[in-house]
Amino acid sequence: MPTKKYKAFLSYSHADEDFGKWLHKQLERYKIPKKLYSDYPNLPKSLYPIFRDRYELNAGDDLGVEIPKALADSEALIVVCSPNSANSKWVNQEIIDFKKMYGEERIFPIIIGGEPFTKESDKFEDSLECFPEALKYRVDGDGNLTDERTSILASSTIEKEDGRELAKLKLIAGVLEISFGEFYRRDEEQKKRDRNRLVLIWSIVALVMAGFTVFSWIQKNIAKEETLKTQNALYNNTIEQGVMYRNNFNELIKAKHIFAKTIDFSLNKQQEEYSTLLYNSINNIKLKIFFHFDNSIRGLLFSKHGKYLLTWSEDKTVTLWNIENQKKLGNYIHDGFVSEVKFMNDEKEILSISNGKIVKLINLLTGSEELVIGYNKQLRGMHFTKDEKYIFVWDDKLIKVWNKDIKKRNFFNQT
Repeated sequence: MPTKKYKAFLSYSHADEDFGKWLHKQLERYKIPKKLYSDYPNLPKSLYPIFRDRYELNAGDDLGVEIPKALADSEALIVVCSPNSANSKWVNQEIIDFKKMYGEERIFPIIIGGEPFTKESDKFEDSLECFPEALKYRVDGDGNLTDERTSILASSTIEKEDGRELAKLKLIAGVLEISFGEFYRRDEEQKKRDRNRLVLIWSIVALVMAGFTVFSWIQKNIAKEETLKTQNALYNNTIEQGVMYRNNFNELIKAKHIFAKTIDFSLNKQQEEYSTLLYNSINNIKLKIFFHFDNSIRGLLFSKHGKYLLTWSEDKTVTLWNIENQKKLGNYIHDGFVSEVKFMNDEKEILSISNGKIVKLINLLTGSEELVIGYNKQLRGMHFTKDEKYIFVWDDKLIKVWNKDIKKRNFFNQT
């Protein structure tokens, strides 16, 4: 059949208009799998346009003229089959007119309700018939129905048969004149490629958004850093003054006053807990020695539930303490001065920065170093995601994101 204006004429009863609208949109928007064009180079780019009377015709058009004209300009006839269409004189007439023009071929039924050939059998009531009479029997040259039955291969949207999506694909394969097995395989391949492409696009978008989020977060931290340096210096100087007074038993009241003041202007939970610890130590100074250190303390960290205490000292050692009995549970030697330590994995591991350039993940139970990352530049900080799967480490201009489990890394470069 030579190329016509319409890829197909959609014939249906207006009682089935909702399905007609859906099918019309699905056919015109269907994306033909690209792989099919190598074997079928003459395939159309799409199934657009499909003729649907109320959609195509304007108010006032003469249906008796325009409908036959549209049928003559269509490459195929699609018949929506239901008890409504079986009883529609318009659907029957459209089938007859198409058959008079092009014969019995290129007619594609799709069943949406009822049963076929109920009038020719005793299995179902006649009222359930879904095939129009003109579809079931051949038409002579004058447009009259004969007694000769036609061979009908219909797809069905009924769920126990094809279902709506499969019925649609069978219909499209028929219109394109491609075996359904090959067409279905190519359609699935195309859908898989489209899904993979969509996943890739969203993965890239997510990664870029994560990069912008981290970059913005770092910028804000850098802006705050100078202010925090001044505030931290004030806190540390005040703490040192209080410790000096505490070590002089004649100045305990003055030391307690200073430690109370540092609790009020602590910058974070860690400083507040440290100041509170120093404040409380004065109450018990004659009764208990809390912790003894041979070297100056550079920092400390309490565990989430207050059971353990981590301290790091001038001797490049991180020490784990039991707070209740002040027992030392372990020492973890580092390559240089330790500047930052965090608990991980339910307090079974620690993440640390030492010598300003080395990040270590240490198992507290075995003492083994599970991950060691070396850098050429001075590090500014580290953090990890809530699920502890990814570790973020950054210097002035570069963020490195490590996958803790597989030791892979990504970079976000701040230029």
